[in-house]
Amino acid sequence: MEKPSSPVESQDSDQQELAQLRSIILGRDNVHIKSVLREDARHLVSEVITEAIFDRQKNDASLNNVLQPLVEESVQKSVTHHSDKMVSSLYPLMGNLVRKYVTAFLADFIERTNQLIENSLTIQSVKWRFEAKRAGMDYAQYVASQTFVYRVEHVFLIHGETGLLLNSVAHNNNLKSDADIISSMLTAINDFVGDSFLDSGDGQREQLQSVSTDNFNLLIKPGPKAIIVAAVIGHPPQQLSDQLQLTLEQIHSLYTDPLSDFEGDNEPFANTESALRECLLSQQKLEKQQNKKIPWYGLLISAAIVLLLVFLSYRQWLASELNERIQKISEQPGIILTNVDTPNNSEATITLLRDPSAISVSQWLEDQNIPLEQLTVIEKPYQSLESEIKLKKAQSVLAQYPELTLEQEQEQEQDALIINGQVSQAERVEISSLLTAIGFDIYADVKFAVPDEQSVIATSSDPKVLAMKYQDLVSQISAAQFNFEVNSSQLTAGMRLQLQLIADKITAMDQLASSLKYEFGLLIIGASDGSGSSQQNEQLSERRAKRVADYLQTLGINPNKLYIKGLGQINLDKVSEDSRTVLLNVVTTQK
Repeated sequence: MEKPSSPVESQDSDQQELAQLRSIILGRDNVHIKSVLREDARHLVSEVITEAIFDRQKNDASLNNVLQPLVEESVQKSVTHHSDKMVSSLYPLMGNLVRKYVTAFLADFIERTNQLIENSLTIQSVKWRFEAKRAGMDYAQYVASQTFVYRVEHVFLIHGETGLLLNSVAHNNNLKSDADIISSMLTAINDFVGDSFLDSGDGQREQLQSVSTDNFNLLIKPGPKAIIVAAVIGHPPQQLSDQLQLTLEQIHSLYTDPLSDFEGDNEPFANTESALRECLLSQQKLEKQQNKKIPWYGLLISAAIVLLLVFLSYRQWLASELNERIQKISEQPGIILTNVDTPNNSEATITLLRDPSAISVSQWLEDQNIPLEQLTVIEKPYQSLESEIKLKKAQSVLAQYPELTLEQEQEQEQDALIINGQVSQAERVEISSLLTAIGFDIYADVKFAVPDEQSVIATSSDPKVLAMKYQDLVSQISAAQFNFEVNSSQLTAGMRLQLQLIADKITAMDQLASSLKYEFGLLIIGASDGSGSSQQNEQLSERRAKRVADYLQTLGINPNKLYIKGLGQINLDKVSEDSRTVLLNVVTTQK
């Protein structure tokens, strides 16, 4: 008779039979159900993928870290290969984006400017600079330690087995070059601690959790395959430790294979930057509004600078206005302004050219009501040819001759001087010389309406008296001599003046000849020295005589009374200048 089975054995037998039945229905390793699910996997996943993504993101927010590198790579490829489409798509948004960016930038700029003023123009800022220098810290780091409860400056991701740096991020993006050195030092210190101290009770090596320095607190979160380290200024809260732990878990979850297969190439971990940046946390110190001090020193300094700039601008404006007023002196006749320097509204340095007959600078400034405490005039004389100055000088010359009067008339767009009165021959020559020195053309700009004393026909009708006057004029004309330069037939200014006087005498002599019933002619004889050939000298002497005759004709002398003769070469060894001459000779006959 069989012994009845126990309840335990009966239960095991049922389990075995159930397993065999499951294997028959589902297949070995559930192969039948897997094949069915694989065939309909796309349909099944499409029904729950949205909810699954939502639930996973809500659970640990790890989906962002996975999708961000994919989205960045997709956008980069789209911009590279389809830039036109990207531009067309973004164009409607650019205006609004730019406006928002500018608004945000200006707001941030104003806030930073206010902070800069508060932290740069106060006693506290000076104190901070001194303390930062004494502590051997950078001023920016010291300010951060004083204005933040804590701030994460750097985050390092280090491979657990090799101690090599996988990736790092920094608050200011400036210390990437030191990351490898820092990670190596941390690994060495951690190995030292693990090798030097006893293992923990569970058999694992001791691990550093934090390291404190004068400037930083290092928070170290070890993991199975990687270590995450945060360099913090200030006192880090528990929130930061939790964030580091969460980030480390996400990295282990997403990069399990790269961490296990790591052989020195950290390129697979480039996408961990976004996850590491989530650890760059900070918390600024809150100041009570009632305890916030107004930066009076900064405000006073700023106000002083503004007032100084306003004062300097106003002073510069006054100096510029004074300069413009002084520039008007160049409108005065006889003054050419070359430079005006007005450092302020009460000083001026004036450099100019001034005709002695022009108004003085000090007199003009007084007339224009321009008061100056200090005036420096650098004046250089020059002769002005302006009509007003020339007329003023002519009046000064004729003031020495009370018997003469001066008139001015417009003649062919030029001002001509008319001198009325009676003077002697010597005075007339002197007046002509003075007017020529002033700048007048004595023949084009000046007319003498003065009766020559020799040209006045005596009221006496006695033929003997008239004959004596006639002979006197003949003697004066015959005594005239005109000496020329070598190989020249040009009349000088002195020759022209002398010929004008002779023309007056010829006119007076013509009047006397009519009364005495005389006929006369003027023989003009030209001569030359022996410096050239005989033929050249003969031609030159004739040209000199003709030049004198032509000029007398322009003065109104009848050409029928003028006779020209060129003598050619005259050898006067002792006085060669007398050979280059023109002589006058009057020939008189009775009617």
